[in-house]
Amino acid sequence: MGGAAPATIIRGNMAGDWTTFFTAQVGAGAALTGLVFLALSINLKQILAFPGLPSRAGEAIILLMQPVIIGALVLIPGQDLFALGIEILVVGALTWFQITKMIWQARAMLVQLPAWQRLTRIGFAEAATLPTLVAGGLLVAGVSQGLYVEAGALFVCIIDGVLDAWVLLVEILR
Repeated sequence: MGGAAPATIIRGNMAGDWTTFFTAQVGAGAALTGLVFLALSINLKQILAFPGLPSRAGEAIILLMQPVIIGALVLIPGQDLFALGIEILVVGALTWFQITKMIWQARAMLVQLPAWQRLTRIGFAEAATLPTLVAGGLLVAGVSQGLYVEAGALFVCIIDGVLDAWVLLVEILR
């Protein structure tokens, strides 16, 4: 893909498709982030009493805010793929770094979990963050299909964020 035409994403036939999708992502991410804040306010004492749960709450907020932030960036009119790619790379790198740091800090607690729970927790978190870096790189290179990679990453963010919210709302009370 070369030339000026593929360098823009919010023009031509892609505008409607991506505008609708990322608008929905912004709304879903914001609503689900509110759910996590509700869980925190209801179960704050219990969350603070369990090692690793405060960072899990932070992980949920970060993973659910990523679709909001990236969706808002995509919706900025007239951006070219390079600029959007850089923005997504920055958000992705910050998200990946923070999530990985929180998981690393919780490693003493994680090793006590059954292997499938540990692998699920780490796997979902990394699967939610690493594809964003790939998507940003593709967009910087002028490959608009990076938005499809980002769409997949945002789905995983929401799934993992909802799993974390479930733990904070329901599992903590068992």
